[in-house]
Amino acid sequence: MNNDDDLVSLSRQGFWIGPDESKEQFLKRVKLTQESLKGSATSCRLLQSRIDHITDAKYDFIMKDIPWTFDNTGLSMWEGAALWIEDHSGISVPHVQLKTGFKKGKWLFYSIDEVVSHELFHAARVAYNEPKYEEILAYTSSNNFVRKTLGPIFQSPKESLFFVCLLFFCLFLDIVLSIFYSFFSIFYSIPCLYLAYLSLRLYRKHRRIRTIKRTMRKLVESDKELNGIICRLTDKEIEDFAHYTDCQIMDYFLQNKDKHLRIENIFSLYLEAKNS
Repeated sequence: MNNDDDLVSLSRQGFWIGPDESKEQFLKRVKLTQESLKGSATSCRLLQSRIDHITDAKYDFIMKDIPWTFDNTGLSMWEGAALWIEDHSGISVPHVQLKTGFKKGKWLFYSIDEVVSHELFHAARVAYNEPKYEEILAYTSSNNFVRKTLGPIFQSPKESLFFVCLLFFCLFLDIVLSIFYSFFSIFYSIPCLYLAYLSLRLYRKHRRIRTIKRTMRKLVESDKELNGIICRLTDKEIEDFAHYTDCQIMDYFLQNKDKHLRIENIFSLYLEAKNS
């Protein structure tokens, strides 16, 4: 694998180059991920045609080389799946764990198609450390409007845990202090204010993504290409592109493609033909 075509092919297999990855680091990660699949006795072939169709349409990749297990160990009561990352001397290798309930194809309100596609997106971005827009992009795979819109309200598990703790704390105060006073339900305004902040932040994120899509329609035609580019961007690029014109976005790729392997890869995938 020594040329751009190999990197393009790997990108379409769900191996995305991280913002700070060198070619050597990237290829080592690919090799380790593929080896971990071969060495996993519990790995499963879940990527059937339905899931392939979702990830191909939403993110422009079809991923096969990821170890899978059905196991409830380590998952909280409300978690249906998780992406675990193993560190191999600084190289991140993803492993997806699903609740055993998904063996039937569905768990609670979630289909295995949606959850697997969601976790595959995180696996593709395993070399990224860009949490601001990670969830909002991952929820692109959902066909449920409410989940797609409100699902990314929490940017990380820590935020959702903080919200739950805040609710219990306010409930505790309400119960204890109501013995002496009758108006301490005002404490519930605290989680409401926090939720309002998260909702406003989510609205702004959705608006930035919509703005970028409108602008980039002048550069690429299909939704697949559009999603493919946006899902490979960093947080800063998303926030910058929301204020750029289509010409400025193209200039950004032209000026940086020889400096950064990831940007060169995105340019080769989607924009090179448009610039020729």
